[in-house]
Amino acid sequence: MDQMNPQAAGTTVLEMRDGDDFVCPNCGCEIMLKHHGDPAKMQNMRPFTCCCGTPMQPEHPERA
Repeated sequence: MDQMNPQAAGTTVLEMRDGDDFVCPNCGCEIMLKHHGDPAKMQNMRPFTCCCGTPMQPEHPERA
């Protein structure tokens, strides 16, 4: 699932994997990450934001 990993500078990096599911706690929208891109090209990766403006949450956080 997705994981937050600390970096040397005190910031955290969001790790996502192919097939991860995310759901909006506000409206119930769901998305699935079909293919994860190159992490070297996504240095500012953040959690997904729903079209309603709410940050999306992992659907199954217990798999982290």
